[in-house]
This record gives sequence, C-alpha cells and structure tokens, in this order.
Amino acid sequence: MESLTEALLEGAPGEHPRTLDLPGDYLAARLGAEEVGMFGGAEDKDVRKPLHVGAVPMPELAPDEVVFVMASSVDHNTVWSATFEPVPTFAFLERFGRTDGFAARHDLPYHVVGSDASGVVVRAGAGVRRWRPGDRVVVSCVQIDGQEPATHDDAMLGAGQRIRDAGGIPVGVVGSEPMDELLRGLGCDVVINRDEIGLGDDRVGTPEQTVKSGKRLGRAIRARVGRTRTSCSTSSAGRPAASRCSWSARAASWSPAAPARDTSTNSATVVCG
Repeated sequence: MESLTEALLEGAPGEHPRTLDLPGDYLAARLGAEEVGMFGGAEDKDVRKPLHVGAVPMPELAPDEVVFVMASSVDHNTVWSATFEPVPTFAFLERFGRTDGFAARHDLPYHVVGSDASGVVVRAGAGVRRWRPGDRVVVSCVQIDGQEPATHDDAMLGAGQRIRDAGGIPVGVVGSEPMDELLRGLGCDVVINRDEIGLGDDRVGTPEQTVKSGKRLGRAIRARVGRTRTSCSTSSAGRPAASRCSWSARAASWSPAAPARDTSTNSATVVCG
C-alpha cells in the first residue's frame, strides 16, 4: 500500500494507478466484535480502548464500487460505535450481510470505522461509469443506492434507512425556537420542544436515565400523532438527543395506551435537532 500511496502523492498521471498492484490488506481503524460490552456499566467509556489501528484484508470489489486510497474521517459516528451503545453496530452489519452476496462482506468480526473520506480512485468495478482510475474524489457518508430511485432525492428514504415515504408523519424534536421554525418550514407536521417536556438538560446520563427520558419523549409523540409505527433518524445534535430519539422511537411504537386514531398505515419519523 505504501508504494501505491507514494505514487499517487507524487501525481501519477491519468490511469497509471490501474497498472499498480493492489495490496492484500490496508491500514484501518477498526472495532472488534469480541469487545462488545467491554464497558459494562462504567461511567467513563474511553473509546480509545476498543479502537485499534492495523491491517485488515482488502475486500472483493463489487461491480458498482471503486477502490480509492487516502484518508477517512473519525467523527461522532465513530465515537458512538466505539461505545457499543445503544446497540452495537455489529448487530446491523450482521443483518445487512444477509441481504445479498456482496453485502456478506460486512458481516465480519471487525468493523472498519470512518465516515466521510477523500482520495484517488485506483480501481473501478465493471458497473461504474462516471469514475475511473486517477480521479480525485470525496466521499459522503450519505447512502445513495442505484437500485433504489427514492434515495436519489433523499437518502433517508432508502429501505436500509428504515424510513418510507408512504404517508409518514414527520416529527421534529428541538431545543430552541429557531429550530422549531426551521423544522416547521421544512414540513414537520409535529414539533416538540424538549424544554417543554422536561428534557432540556443535554448532560449525558446513565443508560437507565436515557431510557426513562426516551420513554417520556415517546409518550409525548404518541399524544400528538396517535398509535403509529415510529422510525427514527437523527441530526448531529449530540449523543443525549440521539439516544433519546432512539428510545422514543421504541417507546412510541404500537402502544396500547395510545389514542384510538386510525394511523395503522402511517409511520412517524422522528428528527432530533
């Protein structure tokens, strides 16, 4: 990998990268499945402990993928993944691995972390039309699936995101009046201010406190939208808000205590801001 990187940094011309051999492994920051639960009930979760930097096998290239070399970012997604809470990422990767042949590459005893990235393309799958070796690219963490047209307009509408545009009820959860106005302008049918239901404190609490406050938020959502299936997406609002949204989605789902409003074909999407 070092010789390939050096060639790219020196400005290897055109499709020259295609002539360079790909290594059998590459350097990555990763989490290990054997470390899930390592923090137990500890208050201080030092995410540096489960994060390891080392060589991992180069995966097989799918027809619609490219291989590029340079760097990937570490952000809040990485931090949350490294705490293994509220749900370990390995659970999602295992389910995703069952969806098709190439997806099985993600069901591994390790998880390579990182979101946005940049680099130079060195290989392109047979189905790739717009990029070729030598192209300098940046990569977003947003999912756009070529076989799911809905994701072309909004990546959050993909089946993998568990959000459907089928009579859904957008629910905004905010902490300020300006954010309230912003989400209503974007089309949220219901906006809940955390301060108004006693959840304005953004300090990170215990898992039990997170569950309790999430259930309170779930009850507030049910009171406004009725009995409904609730899915959850979050913005970069910080870990406390995201955790509460995750639990509110569970708490708001199909509760017998919910009002008898016929919304059985709808879903509510909770957006925390």
